[in-house]
This record gives sequence, structure tokens and C-alpha cells, in this order.
Amino acid sequence: MNKLGDFNDMLDEQIKFFSNEAAKHKNLYRSCRYAVSILGAVSAVLAALTFWLDENSIKLAIVISSAAAGFIAFREGLRKPYELWMNERSTSHALLDLQRETRFYLDNSSSNKQIESYFLHMQSIVIASGKTWKSVVAAEHKELVQGEGLASNEKPTSE
Repeated sequence: MNKLGDFNDMLDEQIKFFSNEAAKHKNLYRSCRYAVSILGAVSAVLAALTFWLDENSIKLAIVISSAAAGFIAFREGLRKPYELWMNERSTSHALLDLQRETRFYLDNSSSNKQIESYFLHMQSIVIASGKTWKSVVAAEHKELVQGEGLASNEKPTSE
């Protein structure tokens, strides 16, 4: 059994996972920001056109683009891609730092105790990230529940 090899494989797997998740949330965040900005600009331009053209189609387009921007901003607020991106990015960087450190200090002659101490450090990084993720998701859930008029600890009653 090669404990160092197993540890390095697990560390690589965690780095890849957090890097991929960070990239997904970064793309989602930027897409939402760009979409809201573009739709807001389109709404403003269309609103300016109503000074010269009194067409219902322009007014409808203003309503649609404004509503779409509002919906995208709402979804971004619920999904919290920025917060998740930052959490996953910092976790990925912490794991990369750990990997760099282990490459410097560990080799095939390292004791199981030394390898296990680095494994526990990796676990603490992943667990801390999970707690942060959970707090972001729990905040999202709380907002959803409160948005429906219920406190987070109340259950709906059936009448």
C-alpha cells in the first residue's frame, strides 16, 4: 500500500474538483452580470426611443427586457455564484499550497504519521469549505422560505 501515492491522488482529485466548481460559478456569475448590464442598457435605449416614437412594441420590449434583467438578478441573488466562486477558488488555492508543501517535505521515505498529518490538513481545508458552502446554501434557503412569508423554523399548516 502506497500511502503517499494515495494521498497525492486524493489531493489532485480535490484540487480538480474545486477548480472545476470555481470555474462554473465564475462563469455563472459573469454571465448573470453581463446579462443584467446588457438588458439594463437595452431598456434605457428603448426608453429613450419612446421620446421620438410612440409605439406599443417599444413599450412592450422595455417591459420584457426590464423583467428579464430583474429575473436574472433575482436568480443570481438566490444562487450566490460569486460567494461560491470565491469559496471554491480559495479552497482550490489552499489545496494547491498544501500540494506544493507536500511535494517539498514528503517523499517515499516519509513515515505514515507524516503523511497522515498532511491528510488531516487536507481534510480540514475541505471540511471548512463545506461549512462555508453550507452557510451560503442555507442563507439561500432561508431567503426562499422568508420570501414565501414563512420564518425559517416554521412549517406550513394545512387547512
